[in-house]
Amino acid sequence: MKNILVFFAFFLLFACDSLNKLNKSEELIACPDVFFSGEHRDYIHFENESLNLQNISYSANINNYDFIQNCSKNEHSFKIPIDILIVAKPIKVSSANLKLPIYTILLDENDDLIETQYFLIESSLTRDSDNRSFVESEIYGKLEIVTSNKIAIDNIIVGFMINEEKSEFID
Repeated sequence: MKNILVFFAFFLLFACDSLNKLNKSEELIACPDVFFSGEHRDYIHFENESLNLQNISYSANINNYDFIQNCSKNEHSFKIPIDILIVAKPIKVSSANLKLPIYTILLDENDDLIETQYFLIESSLTRDSDNRSFVESEIYGKLEIVTSNKIAIDNIIVGFMINEEKSEFID
């Protein structure tokens, strides 16, 4: 029995020590500036492939962002957790489920492209408690940007991934 207790004591001692070393190697950094793409800040979802006003299911707009957690780096990577607020408006909804494709463009201090990352935020529209119809909804999405690139990230551009046809339709 004593052998088992001694084993667990050594295990916990070494496990906690290695966690402390891991945390010490991570350094807090200033979070980069975040901008929303002027061309891709709005999103429209259509019920089918036909792009016309009668087939619009919902629209969404990237509204705001915040850094709830700290940005950090270690010898292998940068970690930038961005929380974004998206406002979704139901138009002709057949399903409460939302899938919002997002991209982030990481730029250095000279605004040169470092990397582009893609995310999918899945959520659902809120229903009115009185008449059970869908109402404008606030969607909170978390973008966990992790890059192994060694170049410091100065700016991030966030936008919806939309094809050229949808982009022209929105304009």
